Amino acid sequence: MTQNNTVIPIHRPDAREMLFFYSCGIIISVSITLFIAQYANPLLVGFDTISATLVSTAVLAPLIEEFSKIFPLYYRHGETQRSILNLAIMVGLGFAIVELLEYVFLLGVPIIFRLSGLFFHSSSTAIAA
Repeated sequence: MTQNNTVIPIHRPDAREMLFFYSCGIIISVSITLFIAQYANPLLVGFDTISATLVSTAVLAPLIEEFSKIFPLYYRHGETQRSILNLAIMVGLGFAIVELLEYVFLLGVPIIFRLSGLFFHSSSTAIAA
């Protein structure tokens, strides 16, 4: 009887692949977040305005954002822990840049209040990975 061992080679991402995951954070993660939030907010019909905003902001948004940020990393295999960490940071950074631009240019929030999001989203995605 022979034993069939499958060996997955270790893969180290290059700059092109890092840029791909950065763009995944921008394109895929933000799209998923906006899509799910669009359909999640009408589910809060029975709540008054303050309660619906609180539930949406404190419960739904973090769950949706964390899932959508880590989603591009689900198919990875054969990665070292360091390479997964680097790819996760790139995805989180891409997401954070778009969120920063949305808050600053669309909502008029001063940029100084949103800079911490760059570090938060990168590190939370790295922790989740």
